[in-house]
Amino acid sequence: MIEKQILKLSLNNETYNKIAHLLKKSNFPKEVATILDVVEQCHKNYARDITTEEVLAVHREKYPALTDTARKKVERDIVSLDKIAIGDDIALDVIHSFWKRTKAKTIGEEALEIYLGNKKDVGGLLRNINELNENDTRISETYRIVDDDIEDLLKYVNEEPEFEFPPRIRTSVHGVNRGNLGIIFARPEAGKTTFCAWLAANYISKGYKVAYWANEEIAKVVKTRIVLSYMRSSPAEAKEKMDEVKDKFVNEIRPNLYMLDSVGTSIQEIEEFTTRNEVDIVFIDQLDKVRIDAEFSRGDERLKELYCRAREIAKRNNVAVWAVSQANYEAHGRSEIDYSMLDSSRTGKAGEADIIIGIGVAEEENYRTIKVSKNKVNGWHGSIVMYMDRERVLYE
Repeated sequence: MIEKQILKLSLNNETYNKIAHLLKKSNFPKEVATILDVVEQCHKNYARDITTEEVLAVHREKYPALTDTARKKVERDIVSLDKIAIGDDIALDVIHSFWKRTKAKTIGEEALEIYLGNKKDVGGLLRNINELNENDTRISETYRIVDDDIEDLLKYVNEEPEFEFPPRIRTSVHGVNRGNLGIIFARPEAGKTTFCAWLAANYISKGYKVAYWANEEIAKVVKTRIVLSYMRSSPAEAKEKMDEVKDKFVNEIRPNLYMLDSVGTSIQEIEEFTTRNEVDIVFIDQLDKVRIDAEFSRGDERLKELYCRAREIAKRNNVAVWAVSQANYEAHGRSEIDYSMLDSSRTGKAGEADIIIGIGVAEEENYRTIKVSKNKVNGWHGSIVMYMDRERVLYE
C-alpha cells in the first residue's frame, strides 16, 4: 500500500520536510489520515526523526474516542511501518508515484468543478496538467544552511544596498537589496507609475535587468515612459533626437527591460518567469490585482498570501521586488501618507515589506511628498518633497 510507504518515509525528519507539501490528509484513507496527523504534530513539536512507538503514544492521546475496532486497526497499521524497508532509490519512485496519483486526483476534482459550473478559472487546472506532463514533483529543499565566514557576514551587514535610489532619495535611503520586498503606494493619479518608471530607468542605466508587470496601465505606455525617463526627455524632445533615442533603446534599454502586459496573470506565472529569466528587479504594478490560484474564505486572506508569495519570489530568486498598491480614501488630499493608509492595510501586507514608500500630493502643483514610513533596510523614516516632471517622467 503506497500510503503506508509514504508514512514510513515521513518518519524521517529530513525526508518529511522535503515531501510535507505533498502530504494532504484528503489524499489518504480516513484511518491513515489520523496517523499522518500525528506524524505532522510530532515533527512540528520535536523536529527530529519519529519512532513508531512515539506515533502510537501520541495517537492514543489525540484520538481517545476511537472504537476498539478502529483503534486496533490503526495500531496494526502503525506497528506494520517497522516492517517496511525502503532503499533511497526506491523511495524516490514511491514518492513520484504518489505525487502522480494525488496530482491526477486534483486535476479530476478541478475539472469536475468546472464541468458543474462551480468554477470558471481554468488556470489552476492547466498548471496542474502541465506539471503532471512534465513530471514536476517539486521535491526539493526549500532551505539552505548559512555557513559564511564571519568576515563575509560583517561585510554583508556593512555594505550599502546594491540597488541604489536616484540621488535625491539616496541621501536618506541608499536603496534596496536582493531579497527585499518594497511597496510603493498612493491615491489614483498621484504618480505611482511615474515613480516606478523613474526607478526602473535608473536601474537600467546601471546595467540591471528589470521585469515590469503592468496590469493597471497599458504596458506600451509604461514602456514609453521608462524610455522618456531614461532619456530625460519629453515626447517632443525625444522626437528631435530620434537617432540618439533609437541607439540607446536598442543597445541599452531593450536588452535590460522585460515589459509584460499582464491582465489576468497569476502570482505563480510571475514566479516561474522570474525563475526562468535572469532579472535583478521586479515591478508588479499592481500586486493586489494579480491572480492567485487558491481558495480563500475572505479577501484579506488572499491579499496577505499574495504579498507573502511576492516576498518569497524576492528571496528564492535573489531579486528585489517592488509591489505597487493603492492608498485608501483616508489618504485623499493629504500631502504625507504612511502605511496605515495602505489600501486593505489590515491584511498584513505591510508586515511582509522591508520598505514602504507613500506618495502624497503636496500643496504646490506637481510636487509630491515621498514618505518612507517603514524601513528595515537602514532604519531611516521621514519625508522628501520632490518635483514630479510628468512629461519627462522624472522626480527631481
